[in-house]
Amino acid sequence: MIGIIGTFQLFDQFYIFSAGSGGPNNATLTLVLLIYQYAFKNLEMGYAADLALMLASVIMLATVIQRSLYREEQLK
Repeated sequence: MIGIIGTFQLFDQFYIFSAGSGGPNNATLTLVLLIYQYAFKNLEMGYAADLALMLASVIMLATVIQRSLYREEQLK
């Protein structure tokens, strides 16, 4: 689960690689880089906060699913 969360939060490698632009045709645009662009380049803090909350909810949902699957596996 930690690996999946780490994958969702990739930022610094793609920021350095594409200078924060997302690369040609947004090839290296990740969700966290998109949040950064909306928050600090476009100054749309509300939309960036919405994206951050959606990312947090997706991570929480994936964690709950993983924990429930592991709990079922542990009971067998």
